[in-house]
Amino acid sequence: MSGAPRLLLGVAVATGTAVFGAALTVVVWYAGAVRDEAGFVPVAAEVLASEPARRLVAEEVVDRIVRFEPAVAVVRGPAESTIAAVLASPVFAPLAEEAARSLHGALLVGGPVVVDLGPWRDELLAPLAALAPAVAEAVPSELFGPFVFVDAGRLPRLPDPTPWGIAAAIGAIGTFVLLLVLLRRAVAVGLVAFGVGLGLAGTLVVAVAAGLPDRAGAGLVDPGHRVLAVALADRLAAPLTVTGVVEASVGVGSVLASAVVIRRRSAPS
Repeated sequence: MSGAPRLLLGVAVATGTAVFGAALTVVVWYAGAVRDEAGFVPVAAEVLASEPARRLVAEEVVDRIVRFEPAVAVVRGPAESTIAAVLASPVFAPLAEEAARSLHGALLVGGPVVVDLGPWRDELLAPLAALAPAVAEAVPSELFGPFVFVDAGRLPRLPDPTPWGIAAAIGAIGTFVLLLVLLRRAVAVGLVAFGVGLGLAGTLVVAVAAGLPDRAGAGLVDPGHRVLAVALADRLAAPLTVTGVVEASVGVGSVLASAVVIRRRSAPS
């Protein structure tokens, strides 16, 4: 194969590897870590058990208590801090998981993010019961019904990644065929093209992962919700960042391997 066609084929391989490699990596991550409940819920539950989330729930609980007993408003700040600390107990792990499942459902099909505080009435009222048992006992159970964590329509819908995955897979297969053709005729050029493309793919993947937290919080008005959205996106994107770094490293390794091949071929026999 002459120089010009080999160069064009190398450019095509590098470009295809970069574009379709990055796209396929992001689609696979998105399908497994975001769209799939099994991948999303454990990560989201950890974020929704964090201090900012506990603070939002504590504010809602105190608001409900104040509606029943206005005198509690005098100690609103300490009450919220105390309830937020109580929510840090592992006992409330199922509550965070329930919120995570509700969040995942809202992202898939719309609707609000709702958690039911009813089963946790006694635990949430424990700090008040320690100070004023009669008041805590008198708080009606109806005050601890469903809590709308995020209103319907405030969250984006997660699109189906299937069309993207099919397009990326077809492009990746086509690029792989071109790579095989190039490797048969010019191993060093093929390794360089593949390495450069994979390095660029990894760089693109890392860039996508780095931009996800800001995009996740961009459409939210409530500062508390924005903080949680950024934290969740950052946690979800962490494996994507690692994958991008690995891809870039393999790409560099491929380029170095091609340098070894070229050096051996150019060495005098």
